[in-house]
Amino acid sequence: MKKYLIVLLSAVMIISCTVVLAACGSTDSNKPNTPNTPQEQTQQLTTPTNLAVNNATASWVAVANANGYTVRIGTTEHQVASGTTFDLSSVTLAEGTYQVSVKAVGQTVGNIRYTDSAYSSPVDYVVKATVKEGTYRLTTVTFDGKTYDVTKADEARDFYKTLIIKGAILELQAIYPGYDFNSIIVLKFFFADELDFTGITTAAQFWDAFIELFISTDQNTEDGLNNSIKGITTAHLIINNNIMTAYDEQTGLSAPTAFTLNNGVITLANPSAVGMTSSTLTYTDGVITETATNADLGFILTLIATYELIPAV
Repeated sequence: MKKYLIVLLSAVMIISCTVVLAACGSTDSNKPNTPNTPQEQTQQLTTPTNLAVNNATASWVAVANANGYTVRIGTTEHQVASGTTFDLSSVTLAEGTYQVSVKAVGQTVGNIRYTDSAYSSPVDYVVKATVKEGTYRLTTVTFDGKTYDVTKADEARDFYKTLIIKGAILELQAIYPGYDFNSIIVLKFFFADELDFTGITTAAQFWDAFIELFISTDQNTEDGLNNSIKGITTAHLIINNNIMTAYDEQTGLSAPTAFTLNNGVITLANPSAVGMTSSTLTYTDGVITETATNADLGFILTLIATYELIPAV
């Protein structure tokens, strides 16, 4: 009997194990087959090499797997979507020396995430000030506290007449020191024999009448005045490859002169070529300003002329 029970229990255990194994086998067969997914890797791109700047163009060696580049000029960054060059002149920069460096921009390729490279060692980029090439037209003249739009013939005439009057007054004061030629009393004393003062009660009226009388009695003066006005209204400066020439309809084209620009000041190699022996020239973004001082007659006349770059069509 005891032997029978032992055999029976053994049979039950065998059956139980068979059922469990069958169940386990059934469960595993229902699971889907899933491939192993590789882990994403992170890798920093190589720093660009051989950075060089020539003729305002930065260039470097391409970096594998880069998604473009970032060029840093000083502290500002500029993106390069493709290629391995960057036109530095496309960035408006003040005169000076700037450090330029470049880095590769990362991207994800497959299971590898490439991060940006470090910036390359910087190279110097020297920006020299230049005057924009083109034709500059004389637009305004400031003289004796008033600004004239000399592109208009009537204002150019007013300016030139004022210039003549002011020069005459200063010359008379140099010859006759102590007399005020802006005083109608003094003017009547000196010019009573030359001009009828009927209706003239101020110095300004006298000088207007004096100029008109002077012109009306001398056709050459009228011609000279008209030519001077024409010279003013058509005055231009022409800039090409650091060479300046001047032009107006009265005198035509001047001789050329080379020039340099430093800290906004234009220095002419031969000022007499363009009639600016007593002038100081400055330049700011498309505008040339001439400060002219004439002290040839023992007194000083100063005027400020503005030349503006004519936009290209």
